[in-house]
Amino acid sequence: MDRVALTQKNHRLAKELSDLRVKHREETKVVSRLTMENMNLASRCRQAISEAADLKRKVGAYEKRHGEFGNLQKEVLLLRRQIERQHGNTANGSSGGGAGVVGG
Repeated sequence: MDRVALTQKNHRLAKELSDLRVKHREETKVVSRLTMENMNLASRCRQAISEAADLKRKVGAYEKRHGEFGNLQKEVLLLRRQIERQHGNTANGSSGGGAGVVGG
């Protein structure tokens, strides 16, 4: 009877080992797939970070240009006012010395 019990136990353990090998093979495939997906996502993240840094640099350049443009607009406005005052003084000066354009 011991021999029969040992044979049955041996078969049961052999089947369990076979099942565990199959399970290990399947889990290895899953790990490999997940590893590839992770590598792909890491690559896409690096690319996105690089693009975000590039866009940040471009935004900084545009902000600088916008500030310079605003300063140029202010200078143009001041020059226009000066020209308007000069033309106003010239017109008023020939007619008797006015004070210039009011509200400019």
